[in-house]
Amino acid sequence: MEDGLANMAYELVKAAYLILPEYEYCILTVTPAIQEHALWKYFTLVPPKPNLSPCVLYISNRFSESGTVVRKATETDILDISSFLKFSRASMQTYNDFEHCLKDSDNILAKKSFVIEISGQIVGVALLGQCLNSRQVVDQFDVAKFINSSREEMDGKYLYLLTFVINPLFESQSRFVFRVISKTNLLETYAASPS
Repeated sequence: MEDGLANMAYELVKAAYLILPEYEYCILTVTPAIQEHALWKYFTLVPPKPNLSPCVLYISNRFSESGTVVRKATETDILDISSFLKFSRASMQTYNDFEHCLKDSDNILAKKSFVIEISGQIVGVALLGQCLNSRQVVDQFDVAKFINSSREEMDGKYLYLLTFVINPLFESQSRFVFRVISKTNLLETYAASPS
């Protein structure tokens, strides 16, 4: 494909999904030596099993370019979140954290849990906590280069990411999800390492 048209390559994949509605996935296999193509940013790289394949595999879901919705989770989402976390092989502690957050309206985290949906189906969840004691973060990381606040000013005013689980097919949406979550909260968002 000519370089000038490379950014439009995904239009061919979208057309294939329209013509072939019974298929949910598009798979590309390429040799590792091939130069990266603009089309691949719409696909998820699937890691190979050790010593089994001489190729690289990319996969796309027909709904990956549909509107991604990020919204605060509610107590009515508990069963769907449970199903998603079970499918994701997340720990029981992760499920318990979400359940506790959603069922305890007095909990400081109650309004800080989110679901990520595509075409009405949960493809990810996020749980944020309020930074009540920033000492550990400030002592271990040079946060001052990124946040113009003293340690005392951070306490109670920032959030951190407790848990983030997303279906690997939709990982490319993560940056968008974090932007929406940070705008949804009145507090500024500080993202720590996802679990």
